[in-house]
Amino acid sequence: MSTPLRKPLAFAAVLAAGSFAALGGIGTANASQPNNPASGAGPLTSSNGSQIMVTGGSSITPQLCGDVCFSLGVREAQWAPDGSKAVFVDPDDQTITTVRFNNAQDVWFIADPTQGLDERHSPTFRGSGSTLVWSEKSNGGHFRIVGSTSGLDTGITPVTPLDANEYTDPDGGPDGRVVFERNGTEVVLWDGSGTASGDFTDVVAGADPSMSPAGNRVAYVSGGQIWTADLNGANPTQVTNEASAAFSNPTWSPDGLTIAFNSGTAVKTVLVSSGVVSNSALNGIPAYRSQQINHTSRLAGSSRFSTAAAVSGAYWKTKGDGGDTRHVAQSVVLSRSDTFADALGGAALAAAKEGPLLLTPSASLEPAAADEINRVLNPGDTVYLLGSPGALSTTVENQITALGYVAHRVAGTDRFSTSVEIANEINPNPALILVATGMNFPDALGAGAAAGSYDVPGSDLSAVVVLTADNTLPAATQTYLDSQGGLILGIGKQGVNATVGRYGEDRVIQVFGDDRYETAYWVSSVFFGGQQQTGVATGTNWPDALSGGALMGTLNGPLVLTPGTASSTSFWTAAAMSDNSASVSLVLAFGSPAVVSNAQLNQFGTLIGGPLGSTAISATFPVGLSGPALRSTNPAASGGHKTVAELKAAVKALQENR
Repeated sequence: MSTPLRKPLAFAAVLAAGSFAALGGIGTANASQPNNPASGAGPLTSSNGSQIMVTGGSSITPQLCGDVCFSLGVREAQWAPDGSKAVFVDPDDQTITTVRFNNAQDVWFIADPTQGLDERHSPTFRGSGSTLVWSEKSNGGHFRIVGSTSGLDTGITPVTPLDANEYTDPDGGPDGRVVFERNGTEVVLWDGSGTASGDFTDVVAGADPSMSPAGNRVAYVSGGQIWTADLNGANPTQVTNEASAAFSNPTWSPDGLTIAFNSGTAVKTVLVSSGVVSNSALNGIPAYRSQQINHTSRLAGSSRFSTAAAVSGAYWKTKGDGGDTRHVAQSVVLSRSDTFADALGGAALAAAKEGPLLLTPSASLEPAAADEINRVLNPGDTVYLLGSPGALSTTVENQITALGYVAHRVAGTDRFSTSVEIANEINPNPALILVATGMNFPDALGAGAAAGSYDVPGSDLSAVVVLTADNTLPAATQTYLDSQGGLILGIGKQGVNATVGRYGEDRVIQVFGDDRYETAYWVSSVFFGGQQQTGVATGTNWPDALSGGALMGTLNGPLVLTPGTASSTSFWTAAAMSDNSASVSLVLAFGSPAVVSNAQLNQFGTLIGGPLGSTAISATFPVGLSGPALRSTNPAASGGHKTVAELKAAVKALQENR
């Protein structure tokens, strides 16, 4: 197994000169994380440069551990919406870092220092916790606001222009909008839709802005007192009224009833409704730890056929039911149930054609599949049959036609040419071509979900999966790749070995681990990050993962693999959950407890959960969780997907830590 990924600090980049202390100076305004007010206030915390203090006497001192452990500095810590992670600046080297609320050694480095960087301040989560923004400046330059996803380092995107203004103190709201300070005297609102392009609105004269948890008010400092106002600047209201005040760093409680702030280094609170000020026992930059309950859900039936139907039923609407809030299917993809060969590209096709992937025996149409097709499709809609009549018989085709649907067969002469035909059905000229072995199933399962996430309506990019004969390129796949100009991504060792020799390392992006679980982790980290949902299926069999991968592509979330009958999940599956716990609020397990155990499902809930943990639900979309939701600060990332540059950056970050 490879060394666990915990990015080492860049000691050579320690930038003590010019760094601000934990309090005072530009850029220390606190942020109010987006949160559900119904979850309550959550405890007040503070960061004092060396640790996070929690009301009641507990503390978190982040540590990086190898042969020995050493403590990290902590400045301006803020919390994810569910309270599962805090993000902070390490004042020693200006690294943007996250730490789990219950494990001081579970640290993840979001953004390392870059050459010429002077300092960073005020990291804050946006929206669902999918992305982060903070302020930074280069030596001799001015502060600007930048952002990234809240997972693996895939590059930093500017939000404000690099000009003569000082842009500082950003604070993310629940809908992805951000308030920030300009030149220490103006509160400005960014609508969250573009970067460095002037999508900004002046709000009010003041400093140290903090977005309310409802996203409709801003707290700020004016004349040393705490004020609030609407986001259009209307209804300014003075909250504190104390003589000779020099308050700073206001931050809202997640229920919106209280604002914490600094008076010098001491932390005080004020009731918004009455203006009553109280002292706390904390010192340092204040932050309320928000709290939300996360969820797990199992989608399963008594067989592979009914499991596929259950996965379909979680998302796709019953035709003609006006009260059904699920999504309207435009088609169904149908695959044989006894082997995976023709279906490995089917998940991406299902996402592209807006429908579920169902299973049937080769000889005749499975009743559970027929029932689900009849439930979601209207007469005249298309059912895509994967493979030749040897895979899905003409009897199956005729049964589909007799039910009133168009049977459209997508087939080649073997599994490799079939994968090419499926790719052409998705897009004849895709931007991304994922290449995995067709001689085994694990690597292509995660690849199918990743490709499918780019094929849903609204994406400017498209992606497909084609197959190799382990380390060899079959003639059909080679001919196809020779004709394409898209980016090739080798998925798994065999996919890499089969492509690099012919197309070179400059064209082939290598996405692989030492085993199927690490490769699934790589696919998850490279293509996703900041997602709201993560799917999980057993890594020892394929049927449940096929239908699950189709759903995850549609949901814009990864499919990771687990040794489902083991006493606990793999290290890499756990890492995929923990690394993205700031944004993931739902884990979907595909298959029965005999396939993915209840013990593992509970473990997944713990790995993504914050202080309130996770509970099991029966997931039917929409459940308030069904969208890409602010996974990128980059306007070129269509539909929340990573751009080609971000994909390359993610692979580079993983390779550097292999």
